[in-house]
Amino acid sequence: MKQFFAYCSPAVYAARATYRAFHRQLRLILLLSALYSLSQAIALALLYLLIRQLTGETSEPLFDPGPSLSMLQSVPVLTCLSALLLVAGIQIRQAIHRVTISASQASGQRAAELGLLRARELSQAQREPPLSRKQVKSMVLFVTRDVPFACGFAARSATTLAFNLILVALLGAVMAYISAVLTAVLLLVGALLTLYLSRSFSKAVRSSDERSANIANYRAEVDALASRISADTDDEQATNDSLRTLLATSNARQQLVSRLQERNERQTGGLLVEYAYPIAIIAIAIIYSQLDSFAPDITALALYFLLTRQVIISLYSCGNVFMSLSKHHGTLTGFRDFMRDGRLPPKHAARGE
Repeated sequence: MKQFFAYCSPAVYAARATYRAFHRQLRLILLLSALYSLSQAIALALLYLLIRQLTGETSEPLFDPGPSLSMLQSVPVLTCLSALLLVAGIQIRQAIHRVTISASQASGQRAAELGLLRARELSQAQREPPLSRKQVKSMVLFVTRDVPFACGFAARSATTLAFNLILVALLGAVMAYISAVLTAVLLLVGALLTLYLSRSFSKAVRSSDERSANIANYRAEVDALASRISADTDDEQATNDSLRTLLATSNARQQLVSRLQERNERQTGGLLVEYAYPIAIIAIAIIYSQLDSFAPDITALALYFLLTRQVIISLYSCGNVFMSLSKHHGTLTGFRDFMRDGRLPPKHAARGE
C-alpha cells in the first residue's frame, strides 16, 4: 500500500492544486453519479420483479412493494419502467462525460496559470547564477505544453474514480443485502487483487522513471548517431555494423523496451479485476452445495450476477485509471517538484542548459 500511495501522490498533488478550478464540476459529477447509481439499482430491482412475474416464481420476494404499489408488479409496467430507467442512466452517463471534459479543461488551464506564476517568481528571484533566457523558455514550455494535459488527466481521473466508486458503493450495498456471505468473499478477493495490482503500478512507474533518467544519455547518443550517418566514409559495411551495434546496446533500445514494458503494464494491470467474476462463480457453487442456508433464491441470484458484472466493470475502470496515471507520472512528478522547489524534469532541464 505504501507503493500505491507513493504512486498516486503526484496526481493527488495536481488535483489538489487545481481543485478550485473544477470543484463545481466535481460536485455536479458526484450528484449525477448518485442519480445514475440509484437509477441502475432501481432498474435492476424492477427487472428482478419482472423475472419473477415471467417465471411464475412463488417464493418470498427480495422486497415487498406494498399494496399501494402492487400495480408495479404487472409485466407491462415493470418492462416500461425498467427500460425508462436504463435509458435515463445512459443520458446521465453522457452528461457526466461532458462535465468531466469541462473539469479536465479547467484543471489544465489552472495548472498552466500556476506554472507560469511560479516561472515568473523563479526568473525574478535573486539567485546566482541568474536564470538564462533558455532556462526560462524551458520552464514556460513545460508548464504550457506538458503540464496542462497531465493535470487535466489527473482531474479527469478524480472525477472518473468518484463516479465509479459511488456506483460500486451503492450497488455493493444491494449485493450485500442479497447475499452477505458472497459479497464478503468478493470484497476479500478485491482486496487481494488491489495489493497485487500495486506491483503493476511499481513496474510501470519504474519504467517511466528509468526512461526519464536516461534522457540526457539518449540525446547524446542521438547526436552520435547523427554524426555517424552524416560522416563521409569509404567503408559502408563497417559504418552499418557500427550503427547496428550502437542501436543494439544504446539508450535508444532501452527507451523502446521501457515504453513497451510500461504500455504492457498499463494494459494488463486493470485486467486483474476480471478474475473476480470466475471466483464469484466458484463461490456461488460452494455456497449452494455446502451452505444452502446462506444461498439466495435463483431469481435473486440472477440479479446478483447482473450487479456483480456492473461492479466489476466499474472496478475495471478504476484499475485502468490508476494504470493510465503511469503515462503522466513523470510530468505530474515534475509539476510537483517545479512548484515546490523549482526543479524541472530531466528532459526539460537538459533543454535549458
